[in-house]
Amino acid sequence: INLIPIEIRFGNNSTVQRKQIEIPNTYPSVKLPTDSKPIIDLIHQGFSDPEFNKVVEYITMEVPYLLFDRQVMWSPDSRLQMNKRPTLPFYHNGKVVGYTSRYYEKSPPGGIAKYMMERPENYIYNMDILKEDTESVIAVEGPTDALSVNGIALLTNSLNEIEAEILIKSRKKVIIVPDMEETGIRLVRDAGKYGFFVSLPKWPKGIKDCAEAVKTCGKLYTLYTIYNSIYSGSSIDLETRFKTTNIMRT
Repeated sequence: INLIPIEIRFGNNSTVQRKQIEIPNTYPSVKLPTDSKPIIDLIHQGFSDPEFNKVVEYITMEVPYLLFDRQVMWSPDSRLQMNKRPTLPFYHNGKVVGYTSRYYEKSPPGGIAKYMMERPENYIYNMDILKEDTESVIAVEGPTDALSVNGIALLTNSLNEIEAEILIKSRKKVIIVPDMEETGIRLVRDAGKYGFFVSLPKWPKGIKDCAEAVKTCGKLYTLYTIYNSIYSGSSIDLETRFKTTNIMRT
């Protein structure tokens, strides 16, 4: 795979010219839901609770690779149905700066949100790994996708200039893997705009993101397909390739 360093491509092959952008070096601390504890610790303690057991069942069925990760937490707090959700903290320099949680069934009752997120502005999930001595980093949309491939998550399907600058200053080869569905095209356009790489893996039909790929095909195969499907180019070039890849999968 011929990977071109980001610092050379940005401002040359992208449509955005380099300029001085101030990026945050800290984020305010937040508290996790009441009495949040790592789910794996509670399992080892023999803890049992009807809602906790359903959360464990959900993780086992949907994202089994997260069950042994101490980042995945559970709170007994019944407000906003928090006891019916696994929670993922957002860390920065070892400090909790936010979190996200997902209701374990298709839709919670009473108009309560399925997803709950407290996120600081211009924060990238798992961004502490940008300090590690690695050549590249995989950037995806959701936090469970990021954990499945040891990457980072943009927490949305777009990228702003401050977040882009954070990635550029990491001096890593940033490989963006969009969700393989219609909304993923926004992230593909932004990748071209800021001069990042895009990977469009040819996963089996029905698999739209890294978490589903790891669950179905395994982590090794998922990483193999990501690193063997890397493209660069303008937003228009990448958008065309994204559309072609999706058509081939239908």
